[in-house]
Amino acid sequence: MSELRRKHREINAELNLTTFIDLLSTIVCFLLISAVWIQVGALEIKQSHGTAGASTSKKESYELELKYVNKKSANIVIKRDGKRFRRYRLKEESPEALIKKIDSTLDGWMQSKSGKRGKIETAMITPKREVTYGEMVLALDALRKYKIVNIGVVPTKGEI
Repeated sequence: MSELRRKHREINAELNLTTFIDLLSTIVCFLLISAVWIQVGALEIKQSHGTAGASTSKKESYELELKYVNKKSANIVIKRDGKRFRRYRLKEESPEALIKKIDSTLDGWMQSKSGKRGKIETAMITPKREVTYGEMVLALDALRKYKIVNIGVVPTKGEI
């Protein structure tokens, strides 16, 4: 009888690897996806004001300020070395026409003599409460069209 019990008590030394393989494949997928998202989530942002780095080019650099007066009118101020260099007052019948006017004004400035001497390095937009998000995006697109990469939005006190 003791021999019979020994035959039934055989130990199964084979490991069930299916669950470990499932776990390891899930961990590998998670690590690969998280590495991609870390790269996507990292943005290089440059500070537009407050740096004292010397410019390497001999061309003059300009700053642009786009200030909305209301939905249908805006002021563009172009500064050189912190001083006002040029000012444009724009007024149109609709916000879409105002964006087109901003675009054409910037195009005219870039094509003029003063625009060819230097490049607009930074741009700051000061919106009013009436300006919608879509209009802000159109203004940002108009600025990005001219390869202005340092663009900021300045909130005004009590307005936004």
